[in-house]
Amino acid sequence: MDTGDVEESGSLIIAPSSGELYQGIPISLLDDYDQVLRYQRASLAPATIRAYQSDFKQFVRYCDAKGVATVPAMPETVAAFLTYGITQKNLHVSTLERRLAAIRFIHHTKEISSPTDHPIVARTIAGIRNTHGLAPIRQKDPLNTEHMMAMLDACPETPWGIRDAAILALGFSGAFRRSEISALLVPDLVYDARGRLSCLVRQSKTDRAGRGQLKPILNGGQLRTVDRLEGWLTISGIESGHVFRRLDHNGDATAHFLRPQWIARVVTGAAKRAGLDPSRLGGHSLRAGFVTEAAEHGEPLDAIMGVTLQRDARTVLRYIRRAELWRNHPGKKFL
Repeated sequence: MDTGDVEESGSLIIAPSSGELYQGIPISLLDDYDQVLRYQRASLAPATIRAYQSDFKQFVRYCDAKGVATVPAMPETVAAFLTYGITQKNLHVSTLERRLAAIRFIHHTKEISSPTDHPIVARTIAGIRNTHGLAPIRQKDPLNTEHMMAMLDACPETPWGIRDAAILALGFSGAFRRSEISALLVPDLVYDARGRLSCLVRQSKTDRAGRGQLKPILNGGQLRTVDRLEGWLTISGIESGHVFRRLDHNGDATAHFLRPQWIARVVTGAAKRAGLDPSRLGGHSLRAGFVTEAAEHGEPLDAIMGVTLQRDARTVLRYIRRAELWRNHPGKKFL
């Protein structure tokens, strides 16, 4: 099997070939079964598909180099792949576990028993965990309000700077994910009878079914988020479609919206202009920064989650505990 078996127009396919896809399917069902396959692909988040693609390609390359089968793979092959990853490539344990998930997924979609469930593989990954530990990979730093103001002040009064300032302020004030900022449409900007702004998040990591959720957006006394957003829409002339677009060389908005990776570039670019270390920051710094700042100011968990729209409190609590290390430090009154 080569990498072409796991790609089709940039996304993971459910079976290796058209012959196998339709094997055993009555001719009368073929038209409807095309749609079945499309829905099966849609059951996975795009980010999950990309991760499985990338991770499984690494397994394919390893198998090709060793001259062994990929699907079905032997448990010994998978165990050796894990050992190679930790000893030769210095990969993090969580990366190896993610690659195991990709191997398991590919085998399951082909209705083949997965070697990842074999005791040889289970004991190998358990031994790797015990030997190398599960210390978390260093995440990007959260931004605080002081950093945000410095970055906003560093945005020039140009179409690019006005757009970037709106992205920064909105991303921080609404604890947005990069993908949510990227996907935001003009009709998603909802004003109530009192003129207060909410943003409709049509689909997110915690709402794959696309029921939609509203984020309340405060203008604020410092960031002036709503003012900056409205200023961007006015200067760009955008009245429909995506809110945040790429600009041409004249500074005019194009039809191309900013993808999530561009949101991260906006953050690092503004950080560099403000004299901050861009290597420590990324798109997630906006969301993490809101949670951390709210926690340091003693805001309750349910109120924070009303903005982040997270369903699992454990993720939010991780940031809150980090903030409380400083807010509740026992030495603050005498050191």
